[in-house]
Amino acid sequence: MEFDFNVGKARQAIYSLITLVILFLFVIEITNNGISSLLNGNYLF
Repeated sequence: MEFDFNVGKARQAIYSLITLVILFLFVIEITNNGISSLLNGNYLF
């Protein structure tokens, strides 16, 4: 049984997932506090 694992595709999938999570948190931050509090430095974390 031969197992072909493409490291490039796996790395691309992981980077895409991380980017989606960061964008999702950014959207939640904007909708919760608005852009003004984002500029003031009041973040979710």
